[in-house]
Amino acid sequence: MKTLLILSLSSLLYTVQAQASNPCENLKSCIKHVSSLTGDQYIYVNELDKEAAKLSENFKITKENANDLLAELLNLNGYAKVKEPNGHWKIINARDIRYIAVPTLTYGKDTIPNNYDYYLTTIKLKNKYLSSNIARSFRPFMSRYGRIIEIKNSGLIIISDTGINTNRLIELAKKMDHKPTADEIKEFKEEEKNKRKIKILKAKAPSCEKN
Repeated sequence: MKTLLILSLSSLLYTVQAQASNPCENLKSCIKHVSSLTGDQYIYVNELDKEAAKLSENFKITKENANDLLAELLNLNGYAKVKEPNGHWKIINARDIRYIAVPTLTYGKDTIPNNYDYYLTTIKLKNKYLSSNIARSFRPFMSRYGRIIEIKNSGLIIISDTGINTNRLIELAKKMDHKPTADEIKEFKEEEKNKRKIKILKAKAPSCEKN
């Protein structure tokens, strides 16, 4: 009986120690732990207590890494956290991120955090003639719920994605972007000229009406 009691106490002690060193058994418990470390407040749905959030036993959660860690765990499970104007955080399904206001940043002026929170980032290219090609080339590299659009003839690209993926795309854009050459400017003007001609011809062409 004593042996069984000792074993039970040992097992209980081990469980308590394990939970203390790794309190993220699921997303809900991880949110509570991060909140206790940072003082941040969160709104979330009950189903988060069913979502996995396992960490290795040697992973240490600190006040400094807590927010970024939570963003990564949420991202792995298809969720995202967004800071509300009044200061608290709201946790949503990442597929709904396009309907939520996220921090708006400008590359070259603002620092894009290298984490898994979502941001809306504007990039001004040196070569406005490359914006369509770059935006089209980047679409396969967006995260699942990331979006990219280009403002035609302005050289502006707008990326809605996680900070970590946005930084990766910016590095690619820097390698592709360059000041426009004389040939590129000439080619672009010719393309625009031809587009105008086609538009005029279509406008002048008689429409085919059914009898």
